[in-house]
Amino acid sequence: MKKQTKKTIIISAVGVIVIVALILLVAALQKDVYGYNWFDRNKKVVETEDHSVNFGDYKFQYIQYINNNSEFSVFAQYGIRPPDEVLARIRSDVLENSMLQYLYADKAKELGLELTAEQETVIKNAGKQAVAALKKEILDANASITTDAQAEAQLVDYFKNMGISRSGYMKAQVRGARASYASTAVLGYYEENNIYSDAQIEQQYDKYVEKYFSSYTPGIYSQYETAYQSGDNAYRYLNIPEDFLFVRVIKVSTEEDMNALVGRLDSGEDFETLLQEEINQDAFIKTMDAEEGYAIGPQDSFMNDNDQIYNAALELEIGEYATTVVTSKTTNDDDEEVETNVYYIFKRVDGQTGKVPYETYADVFKSNMIFLRLNEELLAGVQYSNEALLTDLENVLFGMPQ
Repeated sequence: MKKQTKKTIIISAVGVIVIVALILLVAALQKDVYGYNWFDRNKKVVETEDHSVNFGDYKFQYIQYINNNSEFSVFAQYGIRPPDEVLARIRSDVLENSMLQYLYADKAKELGLELTAEQETVIKNAGKQAVAALKKEILDANASITTDAQAEAQLVDYFKNMGISRSGYMKAQVRGARASYASTAVLGYYEENNIYSDAQIEQQYDKYVEKYFSSYTPGIYSQYETAYQSGDNAYRYLNIPEDFLFVRVIKVSTEEDMNALVGRLDSGEDFETLLQEEINQDAFIKTMDAEEGYAIGPQDSFMNDNDQIYNAALELEIGEYATTVVTSKTTNDDDEEVETNVYYIFKRVDGQTGKVPYETYADVFKSNMIFLRLNEELLAGVQYSNEALLTDLENVLFGMPQ
């Protein structure tokens, strides 16, 4: 081969490399729908000596976290910015959870905890199944998409808009499935072997209450109480404000019933005996200890009594009782206003404000507190960086701070 020919071939090859590099650079600079390019998405936001999570993975998990929690998705939908302490908590939870996916797998391996063959099969197929589920969502959400090819095209656009590759998405699902099984195995090991003392578990409960229940807003206690009574929540609000008081109640539907019960009380009959009778429409109070009352506060009563019971109970001594009628107005099917009266006899009882003692819900919280303490230990050596990207994402999703 002549020297000139060789030179031409070398120059051509270099030209191809340069063109490919330019194409890759252009692709890398292209932004996803949130405004971040390949270089942004690959910046590390949390890392240990052995693992790291880049901003792209964090962003994807953050958006999933928001979408899967209705209280937050509403904020994002309307561009309403949550309070700073709420944003800080979401940020912290997503950062920690994204790294814990690696750390629990490591911990299970360190402890020699092997997964079953069936679990390994689930993990292996997690990526494919997640893609198939995502494609089905696309088909179900859009009636005009009727073929697999159309759904596939929409799927490609979804990954492009999110700034994540299909293979990256599948790997994340596999990693998450393994972490789920590993964390369950590690937690079971810690529980069975009593790795933490009761004092350590209770200390973790104190941290939990401080983190999630120290910022009280009126109305939140009654939300928890309503959820607790309906069985949707395993515990009441864990920090009772100092200006709350406690009452036991008898609830009836007519003034005649109320007056008849008051007459019996005035003649010396026991309040608790009457409370347990069938006429009392408050079934939940009958399941509580005789010394235990509902906690109510200003603008915060699940009975929706507009502070009538609270204000009247303020004037009572412990053990004294009083009555009130709570009127509510609704509209019937004919768009007519309907007025409903509910009659209450309530007795003020003693109660403890402040942090709810751990023993109250020890059976509910023990496993979760072990899990949280273990999380803290696993995350002890974690390093965080590129925090400006994290707050910028919040501005993109929820709007700029006022």
